[in-house]
Amino acid sequence: PIPGPEPRSWRAVKRHMLEELTDVHPVVLFGGVAAAASVGVFFVQRRRKRASAAQKARQQGMSPEEFRAAGHALVDWLVDHRLKASEFPVVSHVEPGYLRKILASEAPHDGESWGAILADFSQGIVPGLTHLGSPNCFSQDQATAFPCVLADLFSSGLGAFGFSVMSPAHVELESVIADWVAKMLGLQEVFCSDTGGGAVIQHSSFDAFITAILAARARILSEIPPNEHEGVGNLLVAYVSDQSWELVRGIHERTGLPLCQFRCVKTVGSNHRLTASAVQAAIATDLSSGLVPMFLCCSLGSACCGTLDPIQELAGIAVEQGLWLHVDGSYAAGYGACPELREPLAVHNYADTYVVGTNPLLAELDGGEGVLMFYQHAGFVGPASHRLPQPGSWVRAYRLWFGLRAIGVAGLQNRLRHNVRLATVLEELVSSSAEFELVTPRCMGMVSFRLRGRDDLETAQLLEAVNATGLLVLSGAEVAGRVALLCFCGAPFQEECHVRAAWEVLLAETRTLFQNK
Repeated sequence: PIPGPEPRSWRAVKRHMLEELTDVHPVVLFGGVAAAASVGVFFVQRRRKRASAAQKARQQGMSPEEFRAAGHALVDWLVDHRLKASEFPVVSHVEPGYLRKILASEAPHDGESWGAILADFSQGIVPGLTHLGSPNCFSQDQATAFPCVLADLFSSGLGAFGFSVMSPAHVELESVIADWVAKMLGLQEVFCSDTGGGAVIQHSSFDAFITAILAARARILSEIPPNEHEGVGNLLVAYVSDQSWELVRGIHERTGLPLCQFRCVKTVGSNHRLTASAVQAAIATDLSSGLVPMFLCCSLGSACCGTLDPIQELAGIAVEQGLWLHVDGSYAAGYGACPELREPLAVHNYADTYVVGTNPLLAELDGGEGVLMFYQHAGFVGPASHRLPQPGSWVRAYRLWFGLRAIGVAGLQNRLRHNVRLATVLEELVSSSAEFELVTPRCMGMVSFRLRGRDDLETAQLLEAVNATGLLVLSGAEVAGRVALLCFCGAPFQEECHVRAAWEVLLAETRTLFQNK
């Protein structure tokens, strides 16, 4: 605490706070400046004349009692909206710039009532939204479960720092939740924090991918004298299948960092799996050119088409060549929560890093945002307590904690099994159809398919037409150079009737588009 009962100058407050904080940990320097600013403002305000209760309420936007009433009204509004989400067009059809015609051109001079704000939100914002909470939503993203909405209220309402020194509960909760998920998925103990492993929450599979690349580089460089590091990065090679190549494009487009060379390895067969022979051939070519194989990325249910690579075979190559093995389970890994579905998802202790995506496991809890990246080597990836958390990672930890406690493992398992049953219905409809064909076998709750006997342009046209109806929304992807439709089952309150209704829309739009072709 800052000594002395009387208000002090901002300069004295800031100097004292910085001295105390920088003695504790340099990572919290930025947070210390913000905290010092808040404390300084508090002491300056003590010098001012005491404001009336009404003035204080206006300064805060609303009084505590007004906030209480508005909170109740907001929860009622959210529940009503979620229950009637199927009545709205799933995809928005507003014109660009529509919102400027509805909202005021300037911020209000005086504060407005909560009722006016909520009315504008309902009339202006809602029509421009994609309704992920609709049971007619078959895209990869899903709406956040109710318990996790309450978790967001806690994280915002408390207003606590995410830095470990300022709010250690945030970072420790992230570690605890990671261990919960590891045990729920049946992962090996090497991925748990008490054995030196653990997990960190990342914003996306791309963030996890680039973190794994950096960790692999760090391991290689740790074995080389520092005076020989220059130029080594140009010799390092990472091997990625064509089904995960989007991650590599992201590195080039979003960072521009010359981390290493990337080699695209073609997948084969109807399952589009990465084969050991293809990887070995690529490695042999690079070794003959004097390059250094460093990293291998495999898929266990990627979000592109649900590819399940033969991890055991590929892990043997990784061990033999000293490669960092990164397994991307950005879609299907969550289904490991169901014991009967774990066998094709088993990574054992092969992976150096293993990404568990928010779909579908955490989509039930986290709204399809973020991934958990499990690791074995804390020295290279870094435990949560030794790093600066990504903004919002503690918010997701809250969501997972609230969600798992409210829903329970058994409830989550039932939901995942329900997703598989719905996807099985669609898979059977596609298989028996004259208009469509499967691109790959069903992967858990996801089905990938396309028009039979037609080109990619026509499949893309169908996707656009179906989504334009507002009756449902599907995702699209490029699989082995061909356009595919992706259907993800698992939206809130989604039942078999919604799957069959979506199928009828697909057939109707197909006949409308191609009746004369």
